[in-house]
Amino acid sequence: MDEAESFLRAYLPETLSAQLDWSTLQLNETSFVDETMQESESDLLYQVHHKETKEPLLLYIL
Repeated sequence: MDEAESFLRAYLPETLSAQLDWSTLQLNETSFVDETMQESESDLLYQVHHKETKEPLLLYIL
């Protein structure tokens, strides 16, 4: 998860990144890429909790 966290921290706005509890970062085993495109496309879906509200947030990378 360290690589994913580093990547997400680098590309998310700092104001958003500072509000996330990175210790809760998890990869979800879900894909939204259509079967016909899976040979050329992929996606990743992560879940991380907000520090204050404890609500889970989804981060989608296509």
